[in-house]
Amino acid sequence: MKKNLLKVMLATVFAFAFLTACSKTATNETTAVETKVEETKVEETTQKETKYKDTLLPFDQLVQGKKLLFLQNTLIYSRDGFYKEDTAPKTEKIDYKGTEVDAYAMNNTTKLLLNGVGANLKVVTTEGNTISMSGEDFDGLYVILGDVTSGNAPTLYNPKTTSEVLNFRYAITDTNEVIYSIVSEEEKNIQELLSEVGWDTSNTYRLMATDYFYVPVEPEIAKTGTLLGALSGAINANLPDIKVMKSGKINDIMYIEELTNVEKPAN
Repeated sequence: MKKNLLKVMLATVFAFAFLTACSKTATNETTAVETKVEETKVEETTQKETKYKDTLLPFDQLVQGKKLLFLQNTLIYSRDGFYKEDTAPKTEKIDYKGTEVDAYAMNNTTKLLLNGVGANLKVVTTEGNTISMSGEDFDGLYVILGDVTSGNAPTLYNPKTTSEVLNFRYAITDTNEVIYSIVSEEEKNIQELLSEVGWDTSNTYRLMATDYFYVPVEPEIAKTGTLLGALSGAINANLPDIKVMKSGKINDIMYIEELTNVEKPAN
């Protein structure tokens, strides 16, 4: 009787050990399969984006169009492209109403406009107030970003003329080029932004990053696409419906650019 009971107990122990081993094997196999699937997805994404990048013309071969510049990304260095670390804009010490502050010269930004600042600009604040300013006065402004994580809009100040813009949102030149500010943790729909500054929302535009990576933005992409202010001060894009890349996320957007007739896609 005791021998039979011992046999039963040993059989039970062996059976439990066997089932545990099988369970671990099955779990390991499942994990391996899931890992393989994820690796395949990442590889497919990388291949798709690499393939798209291979089709891009070098920046110096692109036909330049009118620009909607994003102020913060024209000033804050993120990665090599338009600037290298040693050539990127640097803050300067200026006197702001009796206080020494760090600020960027606005001409770091205006030099990127296709047609320059022109004779006059319309400047709009986050409250919707409008200011008329000469191109010379605007070009002499300094941009006080302060703590970029605060979400506060930039202050613009010209030490020579004492012209000042509080809570800067955007400026439009007399040739309809734009300088636009998006602050940290702020999100703007691209189609709504284009409409806000008077650009045609039925057109296809080029979205250009600071490292010269670019994508076409058709109306349907702009409709769902957004621009996001990061805590670093950078402005990034999320294009969920774009076809040429898998993720749809592009960091450090320098500008949106009008395509010339030569570059516009055929209907």
